[in-house]
Amino acid sequence: MDKEIKEIYTLKEVNYLKEYYKDKIIGKVCKEQKAKVLRYDIDDYGKGRYDLKCTCSLLNSSSVLLEKSIKAVAESVGLKLPRQVLKDLDLKDNPR
Repeated sequence: MDKEIKEIYTLKEVNYLKEYYKDKIIGKVCKEQKAKVLRYDIDDYGKGRYDLKCTCSLLNSSSVLLEKSIKAVAESVGLKLPRQVLKDLDLKDNPR
C-alpha cells in the first residue's frame, strides 16, 4: 500500500477548499481505487494545520472504506488540484 503525501492547509484555506469541492466530488469514482466518494471532512492536526480527507467506499465492496486526501481524489477524477485552486483564489484576491 503506497503512502500518500498529505498537504497541510490553514483553516481559511481548508474551509475554502471544502466549499469549492462540495458539489464536485461527492458521488464521484476514484479511478485508481475504483471507489466512490461518500463524504469529506476537515482533519485538524493541531497548531493551525488542517487537511481535507475524503471517505470512499470500494465499488465491489461497499463495506470497505478508504480515506484519501482531497488532492488524491481531485487528481483521480480530473479536477483542479487544491494548490491550484488556492493559487487562483490568491490571484483573484490580490490582482497584480
